[in-house]
Amino acid sequence: MGKMTFVVDFPDGQEPPVGAGSDILGGALVSVSFNDAVESGDYVASFLGYLQGGLFWLEAWLEVAEDNG
Repeated sequence: MGKMTFVVDFPDGQEPPVGAGSDILGGALVSVSFNDAVESGDYVASFLGYLQGGLFWLEAWLEVAEDNG
C-alpha cells in the first residue's frame, strides 16, 4: 500500500473535522497532526544531523534553535 504525506493550509477556524473514518481523496486516513508536521520534521532532521556531526545533544539543540530563530 502506498502512502503520501501532504500539508493543506486552511484559514484559521475553517479546518475540517477529521477522524479514523475520514476518506481522503479515495484513501483512508491513518495519521493526523494538528500542526505542520513536515516543518517540525525539519527541526528533527537538523537536530539529528548535528548529533551525527558529533555534538552533544544540548549543543545540537542550541544550534537548531539558533538556525531557526
